[in-house]
Amino acid sequence: MNNQEKLQVMKAALLDQRKEIVSDLNDKKGYFSNSVLRNSHIDNINHKVDGLCKELELEKSSIKNLDSFNENTLALIDETLSKK
Repeated sequence: MNNQEKLQVMKAALLDQRKEIVSDLNDKKGYFSNSVLRNSHIDNINHKVDGLCKELELEKSSIKNLDSFNENTLALIDETLSKK
């Protein structure tokens, strides 16, 4: 599994966690007697998860750029070695 695939798995797991947390909060409506407070918690969780997903996308982009850099570097090395 390459780095991009690992990031996709991490992102999917993170989104699943958000669904579980929101579902759990909805199940505990009595605990959050004020629906505004409950919705505020849900919004806060969604905001945090969205931020983490954006960080994962940036990391994915960085890895993709690094992989591309590595491929270009390897091609350059191969080219250099073939000229020997």
